Amino acid sequence: MNKRRFVTNAILTLIMSVGIAGLASCKDKKPAEKKDLGEAGVYYTEADGREYLLSLGGNRYTLTLGNLVGDYEYDGKTLTLKGEGAPEVKADGDAFSITYGGGTYRFLKRVNYVVRFETDGGGEVADKAVINGKTVEKPVDPVKTGYDFIGWYKNGGFTELYDFESAPVTGDITLYARYAEKSGDGTEYRVRFVSDGEAISEKSTIGGRVYDLPEVKKDGKTFEGWFISDYGDGARLTYRYDGRVLGSSATMYAVFSGDVPQVSVSEKEIKWRKSGISTDYSLEIAGSDGFKETWRGGQNSYAFDFSGKGAGEYVVTLSVSGNTSRAYYINKKLERVSVFGVHGNVLKYNGVKNAEKYVIEVEDGSSVGKRTIDNGLSGYFDFGSYEMCAGGIKFIVHAHAQGYVSSVSEAFYVDRTLESVAGLYVNEKSETLVWNAVKGAERYEITLTDGKGSETFYTDATNFPLKTFSGSVKAEVRALSRGYNPSVR
Repeated sequence: MNKRRFVTNAILTLIMSVGIAGLASCKDKKPAEKKDLGEAGVYYTEADGREYLLSLGGNRYTLTLGNLVGDYEYDGKTLTLKGEGAPEVKADGDAFSITYGGGTYRFLKRVNYVVRFETDGGGEVADKAVINGKTVEKPVDPVKTGYDFIGWYKNGGFTELYDFESAPVTGDITLYARYAEKSGDGTEYRVRFVSDGEAISEKSTIGGRVYDLPEVKKDGKTFEGWFISDYGDGARLTYRYDGRVLGSSATMYAVFSGDVPQVSVSEKEIKWRKSGISTDYSLEIAGSDGFKETWRGGQNSYAFDFSGKGAGEYVVTLSVSGNTSRAYYINKKLERVSVFGVHGNVLKYNGVKNAEKYVIEVEDGSSVGKRTIDNGLSGYFDFGSYEMCAGGIKFIVHAHAQGYVSSVSEAFYVDRTLESVAGLYVNEKSETLVWNAVKGAERYEITLTDGKGSETFYTDATNFPLKTFSGSVKAEVRALSRGYNPSVR
């Protein structure tokens, strides 16, 4: 009997021990902390000239857009803000889009990224810290001896130019400096790009070459390349630009695929895009002096040396299956004068290789009309004795040399107008009309109008006496000078 009570008591004691231990275990257990899945931090957006912040952490949020505070849940994909008035949130890549008050705002994580600059021997350019989503300010162009700087690129292969104006920084990046060897005389030229008859952009050469040519598309067509015309005419193309150094300003025309590839002609070779594996091509080279040569074959190029031929125009015709394309080539053509500048009353222009003299056409405001001046080999021309006119003095420069085809520059205008006379008033005490001096003015034209009519006077002073006039007088003053259009009244 006693033994059985002992067992029962032992069982009760065991149950009580387990219960107490269980209670102790429950008492010591802490609530599980919610794990950060990478969302914690501060996010920002800018709207209406203000910055708004979203702060996440410990499953609590603060949103300055509406001054909201509360709990949130995030499962690695979806962010849910809780509480009265909490807005809708959608994941947007590495950002959150919040719809609130009738508007949608994209919040980016407010962290700094580093932009590094690889100058390739162009001197050190300091790293820049940039807030996520902001653009980085373009640094001063690096300088490398013997080279011209082209630009900053996204990669060392220089396949894509970096856009400092609009590209947001969304991670650490390195930009690479690209250079071009300096051209022989340092002259750079303007290049226009035309597609379907419309000018789409313009660039300057660097080291005489053109880099990063525009990309153009046309429905149902394949882009063949940018072509240049010796005639400056999109209907008479000469060659496909291949990165060569240019000797003058040029217009490049976009060419798209047709029934026959566009022919490209250079001094030593004629070539075209291959249009099939076993295509048969026919080629004819015809010169303005009666020269003619024909060829037939399956290759997409033909070696032809124009250097031994006479100066003049040539037409190269490519025929494929009854269809033709043509290239128009001027052999031994002098480059055009392309770069103009003005220093005081002196016109300056670039020299042209092989030129033996320059002839200048001038049209000014005189009654003489167009004049032609042999300027020898000089690259300067003093136009101080020529009269300015509306639209400016017009200059065209012809380059000439024995054994070469002459070239003609585009028209260049020097249009200078004096500033308007300012500070015009009447000094009542001295009865004098007074005005401020105009820079460059040699004299002034004063027109006075009263009830009797108008009279015009001239003076090199900045005042004019009115003592001989009475009653109401209207005064107008213009500044005058040789080499300038008069100022506007």
